[in-house]
Amino acid sequence: MLFDGVAFDGNTVHTLEAKLISSKATISKQRFKAILEKSAQVQEQWEGVDARKLVFHYYLIVDSDEINLEQVREIFESVAKEYRLRSRLEVVKYSALEV
Repeated sequence: MLFDGVAFDGNTVHTLEAKLISSKATISKQRFKAILEKSAQVQEQWEGVDARKLVFHYYLIVDSDEINLEQVREIFESVAKEYRLRSRLEVVKYSALEV
């Protein structure tokens, strides 16, 4: 499966990609670039085939008190600006999720 989730809402298709970040070693531009590159490839194949709007949702879950959420957001967004994607980004602490 290309994404962790897909939802349809009228003329919009939403994809969800969730990633767990558990150490500073898992915060890398290369990792984020791979995620965004996959989305860009899907978008390229999508255009001209389906008239529905495609929106990519990225949900980054941080499971470490040593990692600054805003830093993760800044690194991801610095890579994302290289791609022409409709996207939404959420960066949350694992401890804040309801189980």
